[in-house]
Amino acid sequence: MVPLFHQPQTQRPRERLQRYGVEHLSVQELVCLIIGSGGKNNRIHTLAEHIANVVQRPSFHLQDLLNVPGIGMARAASLMAALQLPQAVKQDQNAQLALTNPEKLYAACEDLLEKAQEHLVIFYLSSRCTVIQREVISVGTATASLVHPREVFRAAMQHNASAIALAHNHPSGNAEPSEADLIATQTIATAGSIVGIELVDHLVCSVRGYTSLKMDSPQLFCYAKPI
Repeated sequence: MVPLFHQPQTQRPRERLQRYGVEHLSVQELVCLIIGSGGKNNRIHTLAEHIANVVQRPSFHLQDLLNVPGIGMARAASLMAALQLPQAVKQDQNAQLALTNPEKLYAACEDLLEKAQEHLVIFYLSSRCTVIQREVISVGTATASLVHPREVFRAAMQHNASAIALAHNHPSGNAEPSEADLIATQTIATAGSIVGIELVDHLVCSVRGYTSLKMDSPQLFCYAKPI
């Protein structure tokens, strides 16, 4: 890779952002912009390289950034804020989304419809059914063995959720629930009634529509909240 400060002006981070968009920048280029440089000199290039190595670790803390020579509290705080911003925006967006009926749940699963594999997602909900967090919990057929109540409700408690909703896609386009879907739904609904975190619905969705198991098979939700 050509050092940023040796690259033609049109290939430096600020110019590349303007020309191609932020999604085409490397981690090192993004770091250069955050710390306030277009990558015009060797010192900034080296500093950005060290920071990029830190932020690409599976986990890191503020002190790890402060340990990089040339990084003070101001720059470290700016970097931490920039890294947290997408998650904070997502949480604010989720807070405005209330899954009060199957249609809204289906709309919240639009990104699943074109997936080539089944993706099972869980929505952790507040007492008003607003979304606290959404997570993919399995990729593949949604069997009871892949959707273990222990893992589902441990995470729900960590998120302080009052209820949960499940949804998964059928790549075939057929939104008819399978026997495995029914078993997994009943298992989670029963466990939820015990721990006090109710399963409000399980949606099977496809490009052709959806099936709400709460509406289609209410007997599986004997203790669940209405949706």
